[in-house]
Amino acid sequence: MRQIVSDGFALKEGAYPLCFINKQQHQVRIYLVKDNLIRVAYAVNDKERQALDQYEHDAEISSIAPITFQLREPSTTEADCYVIQTSSLSVHITTSPFGLTWYDAGDSNTWFAKDLAFRSYCHDPIHGTRWHYQQQPAKAYLYGLGERTGRLNLAGRRFRLERTDPMGYDSEHQDPLYKFSPFYLGLSLSNESKCARAYGIYYHQLGQTTMDLGQERDAMWGNFSYYAVEGGGPLLYTMMYGPSVPEVIRTLHEHLGGYRLMPRSLFGYLASAMGYAESDNAQEQLEKFVTNCRQVYDIPCDGMHLSSGYTVDEQTGDRCVFTWNKSRFPDPARLANVYKENGMRLFANIKPWLLKTHPEYDHLAKQHGLVWQPDEFNHSLEGNPATLWQWRAGANTKGLASYIDFTSKAGYEFWQEKASSTLLQFGFDLWLDNNEFTMMDDAQTFKNEIEWTQYPPNMVSDYNLSTATSTQSGSHGIAQGPTPVQTALMVQASYDAVRKHRPNERICLVTRSTVPYTQRLVAHTWSGDNVTAWKTIAFNTSMGTGACLSGLPAGYGHDIGGFAGPKCTPEMLVRWVQQGVLWTRMCIHSFKPDGQITEPWMYSETLPTIRASLKWRYSWIPHLYSMYATSAVRGMEPVVRPTFYNHQHDPKTFEQDFEFMLGPDVLVAPVFEPGAVDRTLYLPDHSTGWFHYPSGQWYAGAKSATVASSLTDPLAPMFVKAGSFLTFGKAMPHVHATPDDLRRVLVYPIPKSQREYGHRTTFSLIEDDGITLDHERDGKFTEISVFMESFDDRVVVGLSMVHMAYLPLAYDTLWIACGPAEESRPLVVATHDPAAIKKQEFTGEDGVTHLYLGIPLVQ
Repeated sequence: MRQIVSDGFALKEGAYPLCFINKQQHQVRIYLVKDNLIRVAYAVNDKERQALDQYEHDAEISSIAPITFQLREPSTTEADCYVIQTSSLSVHITTSPFGLTWYDAGDSNTWFAKDLAFRSYCHDPIHGTRWHYQQQPAKAYLYGLGERTGRLNLAGRRFRLERTDPMGYDSEHQDPLYKFSPFYLGLSLSNESKCARAYGIYYHQLGQTTMDLGQERDAMWGNFSYYAVEGGGPLLYTMMYGPSVPEVIRTLHEHLGGYRLMPRSLFGYLASAMGYAESDNAQEQLEKFVTNCRQVYDIPCDGMHLSSGYTVDEQTGDRCVFTWNKSRFPDPARLANVYKENGMRLFANIKPWLLKTHPEYDHLAKQHGLVWQPDEFNHSLEGNPATLWQWRAGANTKGLASYIDFTSKAGYEFWQEKASSTLLQFGFDLWLDNNEFTMMDDAQTFKNEIEWTQYPPNMVSDYNLSTATSTQSGSHGIAQGPTPVQTALMVQASYDAVRKHRPNERICLVTRSTVPYTQRLVAHTWSGDNVTAWKTIAFNTSMGTGACLSGLPAGYGHDIGGFAGPKCTPEMLVRWVQQGVLWTRMCIHSFKPDGQITEPWMYSETLPTIRASLKWRYSWIPHLYSMYATSAVRGMEPVVRPTFYNHQHDPKTFEQDFEFMLGPDVLVAPVFEPGAVDRTLYLPDHSTGWFHYPSGQWYAGAKSATVASSLTDPLAPMFVKAGSFLTFGKAMPHVHATPDDLRRVLVYPIPKSQREYGHRTTFSLIEDDGITLDHERDGKFTEISVFMESFDDRVVVGLSMVHMAYLPLAYDTLWIACGPAEESRPLVVATHDPAAIKKQEFTGEDGVTHLYLGIPLVQ
C-alpha cells in the first residue's frame, strides 16, 4: 500500500463547480446542490476527471450554482481560507493544509464535521484506494451504515462495507453482514445549543470499503475517522445538514428516491421455515400449514416463504434454481392455488447462481451470461465462467457454481424468463436470497450491457459513476469491484418481470441483500440468518433502528425465534413475538439442526399468548399501514426509528440501544432477559409525558420507568406519547378476508397537570384497496384526519375528510374513546349535530373495554 496525501490546492477562478487544483493536477470539486446539501469530489488522474465531467453532464450541472451562496475570499485573519455561506451552512475551506470544516450558518464557533489537517484526501496510485480522513470529537455519536451489530452508536468501531452470508451471526460482534449502505448520521453537540445538530454523509462509491469511525488511534493524529474505498475512481460524497435528524434522513431518501406503498397484506404475519421444503412430503406439509392456521389453531397469516428445498434435484441432491423437485412438490400449481384461495402469498426462494450441475449451466455459459474469468496467463479475455464454491445439497455441502452476470443481456433475460415461466405464471411471488455476491477475485469481469435505470427522476446513478472508472475494462466487461451493481440489477430484473405479469399491482419483492436505490423496488428485507439467543432480541433492536436510518426498504424486521442455533424455548419465543409483531415486517423463520420448525403453535402453553399477539397485530394494521403511507411513502421517513430520532434535544436517547419508536408517538421496550417479570427503560424527554399501554398509567418524560411484563401479555411494554392516537380495525384470518368495517381510535389526551390547553394534535388514517396502483396513478385513496384538543374540563375530538377518492369505505362510523382508564374529563365531539353521535362499548384485542363515541362519516 502507498498513501499519498493531496495538498497545496488553489482555487480555479470563475469555475463552477468550485474547483481547487494542486500542482499534480489533483482536483477537489464542490457542488452546491441545496442550502443544506453539498457534494465534494476528489479526482487524481485524467480518467477520474473525465468521469466527473460526464457526471456533471448527466446531472445537468450548469455553469451557475443552483442555489444562492456567498464565497468569501481569504481575509487577513484567515489566510488561505475561503468560506461558502448558505442560509443553512458555513463551510470553511483551507488550501494548505487542504480541508473543509463544516458549521451551522448561525454558529461559526463550533464545527460539526471537519477534515483532518495534513491528511484529509489521500490516494494509492498503484491499487487505486482513496481515503477521506476527518477529525473526530472526543465523544462522537454516529449511526447507520446499513445493518451493523452491537450498540446503536457506532463511534469507536471499524466496519467493512461489503456483503457476506454470515449464517448464525453474532448480533453483538459480527461484521460484515448483508447490506451495503455507505451512509452515516452524526449528532454534534454544540456549546451554544442544548440540542444536538444532525448531519449525514453519503459516499457514492460502490467498491469494497472500510469505514473506521474512531477505532484506530494514533498519537500524531489524535481522534480521527476515515473512509477508504478500493478500486479507483473519483471519491464523491454528499454532506447533508439538518440540523434536525428527520431533515437529514428525508434528504437521504430524496436522493435515493423514497419508497412506494407495498401491498397491505405484507403487514400481516408471514411464515417461513426451511424444514417444510426440506421434507420428503414438502407439499403436503405446506398445505397442512394452511389448514393448521385456518382450522386448527386459529392463527391469522398472510404468506409463506418457500425455501430452496423445492429446487433440490431428485438424483444429485443439488439445489438448481428455477427447477422443481416433483417428488417433494408433485403439483406446484395446486400448491399456489391452495394458498391463494386462503388469502396467503407464497414467496419462492431464488438464488443468483447456477451450480455446474444445473441443466442449463452450459447453455448460459455459451451465451456469456455468467460472470467471467479471463485467461490471465495469455492476457486474454476469452477464458471461462468464473467459478466459486456454493451451497449445493445438505448442511455443509459445497459445489462449484457460477454467478449469473446480471449486467449481461443473456443473464438478465435468462433470469426474467425463468422467473416468469417457473414461478410468476403460477402465482408465486419472488424471494431474492443469497444475493450478496461475495467474490474474491478482482480479475473476474462482467459484460456491462445492462444499466440500472430505476434511479429517481433528475438524479444520476451512482452505479454508472462507479463502473466508469473501474480498474479493468475491455471488450468483455468491467472489473469485479462494484458488486452492488449485481445486486441492484438482480432486483431490477425481478422487478421488471413482476411488473410485466402484474402491471397494476403493487410490487411484492423480498430481498436479503440491499444496495442504494433498491428500496424503491422491493417491499421487504430482513436482518438475515440470526441465531436463537437472548441477546439477539436485544441487539437486533439496535441493528434494526440503525438500519432504518440507512435508506433500506421500510418493510424491515427479523427472523422471530432465531433462524440458526438451538431450539427456541417457550419463554424466549413469547418475548420474541411480543416485540416482533410491532416491526413493519413480521416473520417467524427457522432452520434447526434437528429439523424442528419454529411455529406459533409449537408450545401449547404459549399458544394463547402468541395467538393474542398476532390478532393484536392484525387489529392494528390500519394504524401501521397509515403510518407507512404517511411517514415512509409521503414523508420519506422510517416507521421504525431510534428514540433519538424525534428527541435529539435529549442526549440520554443517543445511546438508547434496546428500545425503538414506531413513528413519533409509540415507544416499544422489548424484554430480552430470561426470567424477567418487568422492564425498566428511560422515557425520552417529552413535555406532556407518556402513557403505558394498555394500563393507561401516565409517566413523565426524562425519567426511568419500570412496568410489569408478563408472559401472558400480547405485547412487549409499549408507551404512547400524550396527545397521540392508536387506531384499530378488525382482526381477521388474513388481510382482506372479510369487509374491514370497523375503525376504533383510542386517544391519549394531554394530562391536566401539563396545562398545554387547546393544542391540536392529529393522526391521518389512510384507506385504499391495498392491492393496486390506483392510489398512485389515479389518486384513489381516502384520508381522514382525526384531531384532538385537550382542555382543563374536556377533551375535544373530531375529524375531517382530507381526500375522498376511495369510496365507499367498508365502515360509515369512526369510533373514538379515551385510552387512559383514569381520564375523568368528558370526551366531546366537535360537530354541528350532537344528536348524530352514537355510543357503544367495544372490547379490544388487549382485553380492555372502552365506551366509544361514534362519529358518522360523510362519504
